[in-house]
Amino acid sequence: MKGVNSLDKVSTRRERRWVLWFAIGVMIMTSLPYLLGFSNQDQDWRFSGFVFNVEDGNSYIAKMLRGSIGEWLFRTPYSTIPQQGILLFLPYLLLGKLVSPPAVHEQLVALYHLFRIGAGILMILATYDFLAVFIEGVCHRRLATIAATLGGGLGWILVISGNPGWMGSLPLEYYSPETFGFLALFGIPHLALARGMLLWGLTVFLTRAGQLSSRKLLLEQAVTCGLLLFIGGLVQPLVIPIAYAVLCTNLVLSGFWLFSRRKLLPESEKLYWKTQVLFAGIAAAVPLPYLMYLLFIVKFDPFVQLWSDQNIILSPHPFHYLLAFVVMLPFSFIGARLMMWENPWKGRFLVAWLLLFPALAYAPVNLQRRLPEGVWVVLVATAVFGLTRIGIHPSWKRVLSYVLSALILPSTAFLYIGGIKAAFTHQAPVFRPVDEIAAFSYLAREADQGDVVLGSYYTGNALPAWAPVTVLAGHGPESAELTRHLEEINRFFNLELCSNPCKELVEKNQVRFVIWGPEERKLGNGNPGQMGIWREVFIRGEYKIFEISQWK
Repeated sequence: MKGVNSLDKVSTRRERRWVLWFAIGVMIMTSLPYLLGFSNQDQDWRFSGFVFNVEDGNSYIAKMLRGSIGEWLFRTPYSTIPQQGILLFLPYLLLGKLVSPPAVHEQLVALYHLFRIGAGILMILATYDFLAVFIEGVCHRRLATIAATLGGGLGWILVISGNPGWMGSLPLEYYSPETFGFLALFGIPHLALARGMLLWGLTVFLTRAGQLSSRKLLLEQAVTCGLLLFIGGLVQPLVIPIAYAVLCTNLVLSGFWLFSRRKLLPESEKLYWKTQVLFAGIAAAVPLPYLMYLLFIVKFDPFVQLWSDQNIILSPHPFHYLLAFVVMLPFSFIGARLMMWENPWKGRFLVAWLLLFPALAYAPVNLQRRLPEGVWVVLVATAVFGLTRIGIHPSWKRVLSYVLSALILPSTAFLYIGGIKAAFTHQAPVFRPVDEIAAFSYLAREADQGDVVLGSYYTGNALPAWAPVTVLAGHGPESAELTRHLEEINRFFNLELCSNPCKELVEKNQVRFVIWGPEERKLGNGNPGQMGIWREVFIRGEYKIFEISQWK
């Protein structure tokens, strides 16, 4: 019987030391743009803490801030609709509990990046361990790890050709952390941690299931696998159904293979498969209660239903995936065939995951682009395996690996250079005006927890990262009934405050403060100070804050 390689092979100090230092080096590299951003603050501009994906970044800091004021369940500050709270974004809520005044925002940003560094190191270590199951030879494992963590597709060709919006979408490596992975290392720590837990959980399955001599040991290892998937699910819930889909597809393929050769194979092969089924069943049972809890919440919680309906993350045109993966596909095809021949158990696992890709990427759900999580790692595993087995001279293999590296690394280089450029450019939203931060700081001191502040969408996105207040609109998915609220906000700042709809807006949402700055002035010529808002409580530069005390 052919099993799968054990992680015992990844045991030499030199090998472990290399992957650890590689992971540390990558995370130090990804931290430099942020350090540059902080160093380039001046008397007029404050660094937001992010060099890309600033809107989501502000929402993560806002979640941490909510944790710092005592929240244990996630309730978004980007909506005034009543919320029961849900067990989501737990790492951010927990990190928030480590801060205390003063300089709360600065502490939150620092903790966020410490989380990013730690999660990134874990993701790289887990990626190496997963790849080591399939790839022999330290040099080849290193090559695969570099490609899996820093590699991208050919989207850079669209960028340099001046057509980045080809077929209505940016290249995947520039906005989809689940497709490749560098973006998660660069700035989205919960996705990096989730991938690490997914890969480690599946690595335990690959290296332990079917090879255990006692039921007790099988139970221990299966529960370990399940716990890793559960942790990944707490961070990113989609990890759980993705793992279920991969494990189930793999076992079904193996079952068909065994059935088709039932008269030719020894009983040990059938026993191996049965043990894998038992192992997978026990592992799947561990995170199942949490998954059922989330499904129940999505089904019966009115706010979560609104949120889910707005949280639309669709996959781009299939040609974008082809552009992303085309460099690896020929070698992946060769590697998958050879691996199926040399070790059917390992080969079927990777082939099952690859066969799942179209169904995952275009599943009839709002979050379809999130579902191909980890597929790039699988492509790299099969491609590097194929590269090692191609019958050409070793020197030509080296040349080929250099060519592949030259094709898959430019997109990552462009992203990194873009981050450095953003850190040197005093421009919103990466930097915020000092006067605006002063207004936010006033609300952090004077507003009560959860007080509603009315402002533009742009202001509303950043404000909850500095002050524990609630806004009507500021985050695409989390601001429930976003379209309606944006229309109401536009009317508010267009001299229609005294009309019944705007009065209802203030009263229904229990608005206490209005912030009026450059972004609000862009919405119209309505000055809240002349529109029935009685008391001006803050002024600095172009920013004013009004407290609504009564309605005329």
